[in-house]
Amino acid sequence: MSNQEEGLRVIAKMLDEVLEQVYGQKMGFILVTTPFDTDDAIADFIGNAERKDSIEWMKETVDRLEKQEDIPATVGGEQ
Repeated sequence: MSNQEEGLRVIAKMLDEVLEQVYGQKMGFILVTTPFDTDDAIADFIGNAERKDSIEWMKETVDRLEKQEDIPATVGGEQ
């Protein structure tokens, strides 16, 4: 396992725990990372959901971002 993969797994575990504390329930998440200042960057991602669900969430998020819709943060599972 690479240092990047190991580091992302540690971050994902911590994020999973923190998000549960913040929201009061388990939350699905995707963390995407990519370097700045490069034309050939490849994004890494990690999350706690099934790949098919993660892909759907990313598509929905991209659609909202392209439409310049606000994406409100939720509190306790409610907007």
